[in-house]
Amino acid sequence: MMPWIKLSKGENDHFRVFCFPYSGATAQVFRPLTQLLPEGVSVYSYELPGRGRRFNEEIPGTLAEIIEEAFLSINRIIDRPYIFWGHSLGGIIGYEMARHIRTNNHPLPKHLFVTGIRAPQVPKREKDVYDLPRDEFIEKIKEMGGTPEEIFNHEEMLDIMIPILKKDFKIYEMYRFTPDMPMPFPITAIGGLDDKFVSKEDLEQWSVHTSSLFDMHMLAGDHFFIFDNMNNIAQSIARAIFRMNQK
Repeated sequence: MMPWIKLSKGENDHFRVFCFPYSGATAQVFRPLTQLLPEGVSVYSYELPGRGRRFNEEIPGTLAEIIEEAFLSINRIIDRPYIFWGHSLGGIIGYEMARHIRTNNHPLPKHLFVTGIRAPQVPKREKDVYDLPRDEFIEKIKEMGGTPEEIFNHEEMLDIMIPILKKDFKIYEMYRFTPDMPMPFPITAIGGLDDKFVSKEDLEQWSVHTSSLFDMHMLAGDHFFIFDNMNNIAQSIARAIFRMNQK
């Protein structure tokens, strides 16, 4: 099954936004974005194996597996200008995808948006959680927020969700950044003012990864601030597209 799901309707697009979900999420979390961007901009979202439409597929074990699959399937649909946006784990996937695309001499994104994720070279402060016992792992997920409370009262749902989350957490916690040249496109880093896991200083460190423009701002909310700020993020993406069209 095609890993990239086109969330926007219609075929007449001149610009594309490719989105990378956070741990445990499906491609559908970015659907609200489709109603907020200008006409002619299509939204595609990456569906990781083991969830959503790809529920019956094996969950990947490494970031390298994800990048290779996402790259092989995206190179057919980056035939027009495009932007990457990833939230949390998705931000690292988006950044590493851009590196892989550059290595393979394909057209690079015009802009990278990263939300709710520290720069890749910033050391992790928290202990690994992917191998915690079930009850402790659930408490950590509750602390992070973003998961509907009713899921924690539904054992069957937890049995489905926990293996996915543990694999995704392991992918991030085992990730090791290797230094590289800055990217030639702008990077925008956005964080939540009440995010306990990603600070303003963590976001500022994304600036070393671009030789172009860097922008950073904070919005109201915790680690999952994007849900209440989708309109603000869409406006930032629309402004970036507008600036590109003016060149």
